[in-house]
Amino acid sequence: MRKKVFSAVIMGWFCLLTLSLFLNLKIYREHQEELILQTARTYLKQVILTRSWNSMLGGVYAPISEHVSPNPCLKGKLRDLTTVEGVHLTKINPAMMTRQLAELAQKEGNLRIHLTSLNPIRPKNRATDWEKEALLKFEQGQMFLSEIVTSKGQKTYHYIEPLRVKPDCLSCHDCQGYNVGDIRGGVSLIFPMPGNSVNWFPWLIHILTFIIGVIGLTIFDIYFVRTKKILKDSFDSLIQKQVKLVEYEQVIQGHKHLGGFITIAQFITNITSYQNIRCEIKQIIENTFATDLVCIAEKSSAGEIHLFDEKMNDSTKINILSEEMKEQIHDVIESEFLTTYKTDGSEPLMTAIFPLKTSDRIKEVLIIGHKRTDAISNQLLEVYLGISNLAGKMIQRASLFEQLEDANINLEQKVQTRTRKLNEKNEELIKAHKEMERLATTDPLTGLYNRRSMLEKLKNEAARFKRNMTPFTIVICDIDNFKLFNDRHGHDCGDLVLTSVTETMQSSIREQDALARWGGEEFLFLFPDTNRNGGKTVAEKIREKIAGSIYEYNDLKLSVTLTFGVCGFCDSNTDINSCINSADAALYKGKESGRNCVVLAEA
Repeated sequence: MRKKVFSAVIMGWFCLLTLSLFLNLKIYREHQEELILQTARTYLKQVILTRSWNSMLGGVYAPISEHVSPNPCLKGKLRDLTTVEGVHLTKINPAMMTRQLAELAQKEGNLRIHLTSLNPIRPKNRATDWEKEALLKFEQGQMFLSEIVTSKGQKTYHYIEPLRVKPDCLSCHDCQGYNVGDIRGGVSLIFPMPGNSVNWFPWLIHILTFIIGVIGLTIFDIYFVRTKKILKDSFDSLIQKQVKLVEYEQVIQGHKHLGGFITIAQFITNITSYQNIRCEIKQIIENTFATDLVCIAEKSSAGEIHLFDEKMNDSTKINILSEEMKEQIHDVIESEFLTTYKTDGSEPLMTAIFPLKTSDRIKEVLIIGHKRTDAISNQLLEVYLGISNLAGKMIQRASLFEQLEDANINLEQKVQTRTRKLNEKNEELIKAHKEMERLATTDPLTGLYNRRSMLEKLKNEAARFKRNMTPFTIVICDIDNFKLFNDRHGHDCGDLVLTSVTETMQSSIREQDALARWGGEEFLFLFPDTNRNGGKTVAEKIREKIAGSIYEYNDLKLSVTLTFGVCGFCDSNTDINSCINSADAALYKGKESGRNCVVLAEA
């Protein structure tokens, strides 16, 4: 039974650590996938910003060379120009600039950028099967598509976002029948995945924890078994001695002339105070028999004789501790046989000296004396012998009980210490679990909810809406020109802007509202029990508060503005992703209209 319990405890400990390892590896894998997605978006955002810059300028001109040739797909008289110095220039439109950037990126590294469309002007921009599937999904409202593809043992990450038609795009694509806002095509990225290196740190920590736990449980089990055996052996020994006492009592009861012995034996066996057991035995013998002397003497480790009775008068002590009496006591202790001896002095006594077997070796004797020389008969001597044997057993039993009590106290203290240590380990595990849960649900820089935690809250709020039809509002905001803070003043400055803006926004919302870092410099607000107009009002207050604040970094005074997109969730046919996409579209509309504004999503 003990082995089954121990195996069950070990198996439970193994299952607990296995679950902890699984959760750690799952969080690590999700964090790695999120990092790859953010990397792809960063690359693509730089490409789109470059195209927007080119489109804003209506194209840029560059000298014709072996690297730059006229774009055959670009029509118009202003495609090629010649300067007064005779330099031949050709216009580079956004598509051509994107293509050249893709060629340069593929040449310099493993990054592949592909400008594609279902209806391309340039045949090489024709979409692959995967890109066609993505473009069709974009037309259905999807905002991006990513996938990890394995080919010939090499994993590559595919990512694509749609390109929408803007007013300055119609100069080249008007002939294809596009309207502003239509999906013209997309820009895809393909780059190799990091190597499949295993993160051994969680494995090592959990294996060491398991080994330490098994060792600790094994040591505790061994200690428990040994202690239990010691107590059992002591108890069995005590039972055997009690059985022998009963046998002595039965033998004594068989002698009719030992009637008085039964009474005294009952008194001795009923003694409950083991600390003064020798005094109790002395008093019982004195009260039962007409003795003139009853005392117990002990031989010390140094060989000296000591009396346990300190109240004895001086003349009696002198008689007992005389050299002749000491020799008699030594003989009884060495031979383990009783003897009788007549003391000298002013008050001579006829004494009987009995060995008291209180341990493996005899160290004590019982001395009983009478002034009458004929008082100690053979029958009385037998009674006294029985009393001395019983007294020795009782003294020995008292010593065993004291040892047992000490062992029980030590055992209880050790069990309490072990229990306290186990409780401390349990508290450490609970704290570690809470810390891992906090790290998995919050952003490490700002302390806000991360994207996954906010998605859970949004799903719960959507479920509450379906039950109670209580509207709520989603607001997405983005720090305007955030990249300039990092480029001009370093990433520490960017981190300061993120944390400072976070503190301002948190101080401006209600306790039931939620705020998350949605990605990079983007933040997402959840306003429960709030319609779209109320959400816009709160967003406008936050925008004004941040725009009117000055943030200090070293000796710099920084001004920060935000652009907000607001979408209310008030239709049971709407899902969370559509609402987020609508708020995001309103945000980008605000960016295009000049930034530092709040834009309501189209109802």
